[in-house]
Amino acid sequence: MKTSPSMSPALHSKMWWVLWINGILLILGGLVLITVPLMAAFAWLYIFGIMLAIAGVLGLFGAFFGLSHGIHSLTAFVGPILAMILGVLFVDAPQQSAITITEFAGALAIIGGGALIATALGLRGHDGWIGVLGNGVMTTIAGILIVMWPDAALFVFAIFFGVQLIFSGFRMCAIGSRIHRFSASHHS
Repeated sequence: MKTSPSMSPALHSKMWWVLWINGILLILGGLVLITVPLMAAFAWLYIFGIMLAIAGVLGLFGAFFGLSHGIHSLTAFVGPILAMILGVLFVDAPQQSAITITEFAGALAIIGGGALIATALGLRGHDGWIGVLGNGVMTTIAGILIVMWPDAALFVFAIFFGVQLIFSGFRMCAIGSRIHRFSASHHS
């Protein structure tokens, strides 16, 4: 572990419990996503909406500040206004927002899968073109399924990320334990 000039190696070795707390929080977050995936996704989107709205307000202040300093650009206002609108929509209707985002992701998968299929057909006869074709077909099918059943796709995404959080949490706890054992063995 690389130590910063302001922190001694001994202090780093005593901070193992921070990794443990972080790991436990990740595990708990993963368990919440797995046990109540849709509610957790909607709650996350609600919180994200609040953050977007705040970022939009701050961005507008920045844009007005720029005007007072001679920077005249309409585009400086577009991003913050869009962030505020999306933030309010996410807070006002998190369930519908989640479904819309999932459907949008499905549409992007269909377009990306179609592009992969076209690329594979253009590469026909070259090494690996069948793999690209298979990837394109699978991506297109996944996109169609996501668009047809956005609730199910949202459920699957939440479960997938819940499992990822749990594994990350256990990995974080393991690193904290290794640091603690290493520190204890070197101070004995």
